[in-house]
Amino acid sequence: MNYSQLQPLTSSLLLRYFFVLFSSLASVVGNRSQSNYGAANLFMTSLAAQRKRKGLVGSVLDIGMVLGIGYTSQNGIYETSLRKFNYVPISEPKFHVMFTEAISAGRPESETTQPEITTGLHRIAESGDINEKAFWAGKPI
Repeated sequence: MNYSQLQPLTSSLLLRYFFVLFSSLASVVGNRSQSNYGAANLFMTSLAAQRKRKGLVGSVLDIGMVLGIGYTSQNGIYETSLRKFNYVPISEPKFHVMFTEAISAGRPESETTQPEITTGLHRIAESGDINEKAFWAGKPI
C-alpha cells in the first residue's frame, strides 16, 4: 500500500487536528530478523512526511520501552534485552506527553519539518569507555 492508495481511505475522515501513527524504536535502531517490521514502520514515517508536504496533519511516534503497560510489563526478559540496546524506560505519563508532542509536530504550521518523534533511546557519547556504549558501537557497519 502506498500514499496514493491510503489517502482516499482517510480523506473522508475528520483528520483536521491530528494524525499520529505509532511506530517502533526498532525502525530507528533496527532489530535482528525483523527487516519487514522495520520497513513497515519506515513506511509510516514516509506517509506522515507526505501528508505534511501536502499541508495535512501527520506525524509518527517511534515508541521505545513503555513500562507498566504492554508487552514489556508482561515479559521481564524482553525488558532486559531492550536495556542492552540502550532503550530508556518510559512511564505511561511521559508517554502521554510524547503523544502530545507528536500531535504538535504533525501540524503543518509547526516549526519542525520532520514528522518523526523518536523516544526512549540513550544518547551515545562520541568519546568515553566503549562499555558505556551500545554493544554494536565498536563494530559499525
